Amino acid sequence: MTKPQGVIQFVLLLGVLCSPAWMLAGSSPQSSAPAQKSDLVSQLWGERVEPILLRPVNSPAQAYQDAEMLMVPMHAAFKRNNLQWEQDFAQHFQRTLQNSSALPDQSLSRTFYLYFASQFLVLASSTGHADLIPKGLPDFVFSDLEAYWLRRPAIHYEHPAFTGMKARVLWKLNTRKVAKSYYRAIIDDELFAFSIAADLRTYSYHDTAERQRAWRLPLDDVISVADKVYEQEGTRTSSGGWLLQPGVWSDHPDFQYAGNLRAESGMRPKTVQGIGWDSSHFMRAPLLLTSLMNSFGVGSRQYNYYLDLRKALATQFFANVLAEPSRDSPCYRQKNFMDGSNGVYRWGYGNLGVGNGYGPYGVSGVLLIGWWAFLDTDQSRALYRDLAKQYPWPKECIALYLPPRPASQPYTDKDLDPNSPAMRQYHLLVLLASEL
Repeated sequence: MTKPQGVIQFVLLLGVLCSPAWMLAGSSPQSSAPAQKSDLVSQLWGERVEPILLRPVNSPAQAYQDAEMLMVPMHAAFKRNNLQWEQDFAQHFQRTLQNSSALPDQSLSRTFYLYFASQFLVLASSTGHADLIPKGLPDFVFSDLEAYWLRRPAIHYEHPAFTGMKARVLWKLNTRKVAKSYYRAIIDDELFAFSIAADLRTYSYHDTAERQRAWRLPLDDVISVADKVYEQEGTRTSSGGWLLQPGVWSDHPDFQYAGNLRAESGMRPKTVQGIGWDSSHFMRAPLLLTSLMNSFGVGSRQYNYYLDLRKALATQFFANVLAEPSRDSPCYRQKNFMDGSNGVYRWGYGNLGVGNGYGPYGVSGVLLIGWWAFLDTDQSRALYRDLAKQYPWPKECIALYLPPRPASQPYTDKDLDPNSPAMRQYHLLVLLASEL
């Protein structure tokens, strides 16, 4: 949630990602259910994944989209041991390297994309497919991380730019009195940096001793700060859950209306003390924690620490954030905030305009991106299997899953069609997430 640089809106990303529309042709093959699913997934892969992988990464929006919308497909490719799909990703990163000067230099999008790349390094090397890794990709990711961590300007609200993320994070850890609570917030690009370092350390275990020696101290430095952040800034809840920096965003503009339980014209700001992160951004936490966990030896103190955090996050999500279908709604829904609050989020934000924003359950569409599958629990697998079974989703649910639009641009029946490009994209992600 890198607020100083502006967050690329999910509504804009979805609009870019889901154009143009590739529609299904012909009828489904008559065969067994598993074969039908496999055929459908392959067809959707060709329609929804391959065009994105072939597209050059030359803007912040594209870098952000690729990282967010292709992470589940990439994990599914290696989970299925589908060499062609794995090669699709290898070739994508090869093209990025060949045109690396076009990769955007905006911190949020670039670090998110670097995390996408570091995950590819881990997946390829840990599955015995290190030959797929383009030459130069590991050093490219490492050098970028080191530059962000130690040298590149790290802007921060009203404070002069820090020299590197490390200085900014340490300032947050050591500063208690701030003019606004969110000045202390650990933001997305910092969380990405922590987990990129963890991935690179995991990758180095499969590489040469020379690389391990060269990378060890810089990566240990990042991970040691990550340990301090999670240990100092995390809070266990009475129900066995876990929150990161509860209350730190309470006075941020995006959270100013969170105490309002209905989105309506003329409502006044109403903050919620102790509020959690918005759940739309925090959906990344299961995988971020997994990266850190896997960078330590299985059974070690820190491995168990991050595993325990992920378990506590699963408890928090299923007990307080996820709403299952009920008499009130046939849809799986997601509350807007990780503490279980469900008030208004981002009222009047960006292109949404005055008098518009995310009402209760307004961020539910992120469920369908699939990242909660990285909780790696029976409950998370059951969630995505059930979401996949419910397709085609009713229009009531589709209207909920799509992000809000300005009143002057209402959704049409075409947008609410289960076979719209957006819903076909979501359907693929849910199917793949159900396999992780």
